[in-house]
Amino acid sequence: MLATLSKREKFWSTLQQPVCNSNHSTNTLRFLSALDNEWKIITVQLKPTWDQSGFVYRILLSDKTNRKIEEFILPRTKENEIILERYDLLPCVK
Repeated sequence: MLATLSKREKFWSTLQQPVCNSNHSTNTLRFLSALDNEWKIITVQLKPTWDQSGFVYRILLSDKTNRKIEEFILPRTKENEIILERYDLLPCVK
């Protein structure tokens, strides 16, 4: 299937491949992989979960090379807060 995809689609498909075993969530590892591949953070929003039992981060990333925008939903965890603090993008919660 990858043979029929464009270069841009191949790159995004690569990010979607299963990752190795880790203590981090799959979405967190994909998010870090995108950042490592020079994707840029556009916005970070703190949103309630669908069942209103907690919060998640809604993050939009941009790949300027391929003019693509992707959305990541990450759980509100200490590890994700630390990652976002490194980028000075942690939204304030009042």
